[in-house]
Amino acid sequence: MSNNENTDYSDAEYVFPEEEKLVYRVDIPVNPHAYSYDRIPSGYEPMGEIELRGRSYRSLASGRMPLWVLVGGWLFLGFPALGLSILILISGGWTMLPLFLMANIIPWILWRGTQAHFTKKKKRHR
Repeated sequence: MSNNENTDYSDAEYVFPEEEKLVYRVDIPVNPHAYSYDRIPSGYEPMGEIELRGRSYRSLASGRMPLWVLVGGWLFLGFPALGLSILILISGGWTMLPLFLMANIIPWILWRGTQAHFTKKKKRHR
């Protein structure tokens, strides 16, 4: 009898040892950010600039801006736009109506922001 005799293995298992079995699984990574953060868009891209303007007008209209920003907005944006609106009304004519509406967008946003700012102050003091 030979020393290589092993009755546990068949000839195929002896010549071709068992390969590792492939295990198919999917690892789903855990979300590292449990909180949502507000990403500030880039002002150098066209869509980022539009998004920044929208954010500033939205926060201005909601009254979340400090008072000095509201006063500066009225001085540098609101009053010149109101002056342009008065000139448009004085000149008259239906053709100037679109220009009148566009000129009143900024004062309207500032008016909403001023109202929201002071109503928020009243609610806080009650």
